[in-house]
Amino acid sequence: MLNDAGVRIGSTLDVTRTAEELVEVAVTGFADFATVDLLESVVQGHEPQPTPHATPVVCRRTAQRSVLPGCPESVVPVGDTDLCPPGSPPAQALITGRGSHHAVGDPLLREWSTASPARAESIRRLEDKIHSVMMVPLSARGVTLGVMHLLRGQIERG
Repeated sequence: MLNDAGVRIGSTLDVTRTAEELVEVAVTGFADFATVDLLESVVQGHEPQPTPHATPVVCRRTAQRSVLPGCPESVVPVGDTDLCPPGSPPAQALITGRGSHHAVGDPLLREWSTASPARAESIRRLEDKIHSVMMVPLSARGVTLGVMHLLRGQIERG
């Protein structure tokens, strides 16, 4: 997978295309569902600013891929913004620059998902199929640019 990633990711300086390449490689070799959410300032072409711990983080869904079309249905469609509340797994990854791993029943993941009725419903529908979620910060030159969500489970591949 790492060899494939080295060849396929970063073929351009376009951040959207790089995000698309990243989810393609992740779903091909590791995850059942992957998304890339970039900080809104990065999408607009600005340098990201440090985010205070008590401030919600605004991200834009830049890419997503699944082993099956439409599974799971995206709570945040590509191009839409998502507000990551302070303390949520994606906000923590963005703020600390450290990734995290959560089982679907993890209280922190459940608390974050229940803040959005659509996200809560999506996770409820997938509880028997998805067993783990990873939040991985994406950075370049020591600056965090966004977060990648990786879901893994027992989704039957087509």
